[in-house]
Amino acid sequence: MIGIKYNNLGMILAKLNVPENQVSAQLGTSEYFLEGSFDDANNYVINPGAGNAAVVSRPSFAFTINKTSIQSDGVDVCSIANIPTGTDIFLQGTHTTISDSNLNFTTTEVGDHIMTFTCFPYMPQTITIVGY
Repeated sequence: MIGIKYNNLGMILAKLNVPENQVSAQLGTSEYFLEGSFDDANNYVINPGAGNAAVVSRPSFAFTINKTSIQSDGVDVCSIANIPTGTDIFLQGTHTTISDSNLNFTTTEVGDHIMTFTCFPYMPQTITIVGY
């Protein structure tokens, strides 16, 4: 059988191609099988473990950014709003997790400040804030 192994969050863990009688041996605790061929990077499973589980496209973040260029004076602010709680943000070797839906970024360093946002099921997104 060709299909996917996914977890109780709907995250696709692996593509499987095994005989039908060996599918259950491939699944761990809170893991499920869905028959079919799907793109694991761009999709996830809704209603995981239920009889109506289905594969859908992973959504994009819908946050808003007031500007992507700021003065490197430690005062000018790039405000990012509508960030889902629990989003991980990586910035030049540092990491933070959003506990509310807003991030205010300032800098005293000139140059590109590259932020990567990750939060399942959203597609990872990278933005660049330019300090000048």
